[in-house]
Amino acid sequence: MSSIGTGGVEKLVISKMLVEGSNRRIFSCDLHAGIATSGLAADGRQIVNRARAEAANFKNFFGDAIPGEVLCDRIASYKHLFTLYGTRPYGVGTLLAVYDEEGPQLYQIEASGVGMVPADLHATAETAAKAALEDDDDD
Repeated sequence: MSSIGTGGVEKLVISKMLVEGSNRRIFSCDLHAGIATSGLAADGRQIVNRARAEAANFKNFFGDAIPGEVLCDRIASYKHLFTLYGTRPYGVGTLLAVYDEEGPQLYQIEASGVGMVPADLHATAETAAKAALEDDDDD
């Protein structure tokens, strides 16, 4: 499974052992923000739950939706602190897509606590994903 920030496609490996809809990789964390994950599904759900809590706390405290850069920084800090002081680092790559007053934005958040904009690609097969995008550009 790889996440490419240029589309919202979710390609799952079909297994008879999975309950339909239980292995999602694209989540909504607020009305204006969504997260795509690749890697360990349980870690991805933890990151999404934290993003939802951060968005709700910001809205309760300030009365407005959380800006994309602030949400990116908070999730990146959370992943970084968990990597430093937790039992293990999160095994998930995260793309955060936000649409607010500044327009559409895409952030890549790494386990090291680095939130990048504009987001590049992150995936298990990053080079294959880049090659696929380059082939599409050539057509």
